[in-house]
Amino acid sequence: MCDLEQQLENHKQALTLRHDFNLIDAFNVFDKNRNGLVIIEELCLGLKSLGINSTFDECAMFVARYDKNGDRALTYHEFSEAFMPHDVNYLNMLQRRPNNYNPQQMRPEDIF
Repeated sequence: MCDLEQQLENHKQALTLRHDFNLIDAFNVFDKNRNGLVIIEELCLGLKSLGINSTFDECAMFVARYDKNGDRALTYHEFSEAFMPHDVNYLNMLQRRPNNYNPQQMRPEDIF
C-alpha cells in the first residue's frame, strides 16, 4: 500500500511538471454541464474522451475517495485534492499556474 501511495505521489509530481497542466482546465474536462460538480458519470465520460476506459465502479471508487461531504460528486476543491502533490514545492508550482482557456470576446456586430 505504501509503495502505491509513493507511485501516486510520483505521478502527481510528474503531472505538475507538465507546462500544459492546470487544475482548472482538468476540472472543466469532466464538468460537462458546468454546474461546478463532477459526478461519476461525467468522470467516466471525461476519461473515455481522453482514451482511458475505466469502469463505473473504478470511477465510483475515485469519487468516494475524494468526496468529503458524501454527495457522490466532486467539487473543484475535492477534485483538486486528487492531483495536489504533498511536496510543498510542487504544490506551490501547481497552484500558481493559470488556466489555458481564454474565452473569445464577442463584438456587438458579431451578435447582431
